[in-house]
Amino acid sequence: MRLNNNLKKHLQNVFIYMTKPEKAHLRLVGRGYKITYSKTKRSIALELGYSNKKKVPLPACINVQIQNRYNFDLHCLDAGLLRVFSKRIRALRPPNVYTSKGIFLNNEVVIQKQGKSVQY
Repeated sequence: MRLNNNLKKHLQNVFIYMTKPEKAHLRLVGRGYKITYSKTKRSIALELGYSNKKKVPLPACINVQIQNRYNFDLHCLDAGLLRVFSKRIRALRPPNVYTSKGIFLNNEVVIQKQGKSVQY
C-alpha cells in the first residue's frame, strides 16, 4: 500500500507527538509558598502564603515531577490539556507586577513596576 506524502507526514508527526511528552515548568515565588504531592489521592496541594491553601486534583494523563518545594514540572502527552491545566494553576496566584511574586509558568519574566511612593 502506497501512502500519500501528506498522510505519511501526518502519521510521522502523530507518532513523534505521542512519544515525546509536553512539559510545563511552574515556579512558586513568595513567602510561605510551597507544593506537596499526594500519590494516593493523585492531587497537588499548593500553599500560597500562610493562610491560602489550595488542593488541585490531577487529570488522569498529567504527571508531576517535583524538583524542590518551589519548582515543579507537569508532563502530559496532550499539549492542549496541559496548557489549560497549567493556566488554571497559574490563575490561582498570577504574577504580581509590583512585587514579582506569584506562580510563574515556563520561566516567564515579569518586569517590576515602581510603586506610587517611589514616583514622587
